[in-house]
Amino acid sequence: MFMSLSCTILGVGLFVITQATTSGFETFFTKTILGINGAIRIEDKIQDTQRSMRAAGSNDFYFSQREGVKYIEGIEEPQQVADAVRDFANVRGISAVVRGNIQITSSFQTRDAQVFGIKLEDHLRVSDLGEQITSGTLDGFRASPSGALVGRVLANQLQLGVGDSLVITARGESRRVKVSAIYETGYREVDKTNVYMHLSETRSLLKKPTGATFLQIGLHDPDRAPTDARHMVGVLQHKATSWQEREQTWLAVFRALRISTAITVTVFTLIASLAMFNTLAMIVLEKTKDIAILRSMGYERKDPIGWISPRP
Repeated sequence: MFMSLSCTILGVGLFVITQATTSGFETFFTKTILGINGAIRIEDKIQDTQRSMRAAGSNDFYFSQREGVKYIEGIEEPQQVADAVRDFANVRGISAVVRGNIQITSSFQTRDAQVFGIKLEDHLRVSDLGEQITSGTLDGFRASPSGALVGRVLANQLQLGVGDSLVITARGESRRVKVSAIYETGYREVDKTNVYMHLSETRSLLKKPTGATFLQIGLHDPDRAPTDARHMVGVLQHKATSWQEREQTWLAVFRALRISTAITVTVFTLIASLAMFNTLAMIVLEKTKDIAILRSMGYERKDPIGWISPRP
């Protein structure tokens, strides 16, 4: 009886702990993703081949993505698109980013990476970059036009520290820069590939004097990202993806993990409860004969348990 009751209590406690742990990991993952990539990313321009018609009796046009839609890589007029995005009430910040593939060479070895050209103040509004600095300062990055922010994993692999020089090569052109600060997001794939530089320096390195690769958008309410992204597609005629869409695989994993742990712990608790019920039932069945004997001797239901002698 005691063991069955203990197993039931343990099962309920385990259910609460597993669900809380899974939810905690999901919350941490969501915060990390939003702190790196923002809530919405606006990128390639849509070259629609099937435009929707004006709805009968309506004065509003709407734009929807359909099969056969073509995309033009990048954003040709990032400032105009950004101005239009600011009209959305839920938008907290906008950062234009120029991205490209590079090779980084230190005194020890060479690694492939990606450079992200940013305007620091804009990017701080849509990311947690300011909270992710572990060595050096952002003031050093602001003061150095040729400075770079390097991820912790990449810095360890190249044995780089704050103030060290490295050579960045892209499109056949090399540029020597200094490490202004080292950041750590907690997401290894980002920390070993992403290098942040000033937007003007990145344009010069990648030979992209105009345009942007994508706009990173921060929202006051990230849960509304799918709805806002759909509206932005209609207004901007650019591809807009919410963080839920970008990370749907991991979100599905967390959802499946919650369901599987709930089923496992529920079955465990049910088995323990049935064992406790079976124990109680066996006790009652074993006492049936004793109860029958006592009733034949004159005992009644209202008699106290401690009654020793039968009623006269």
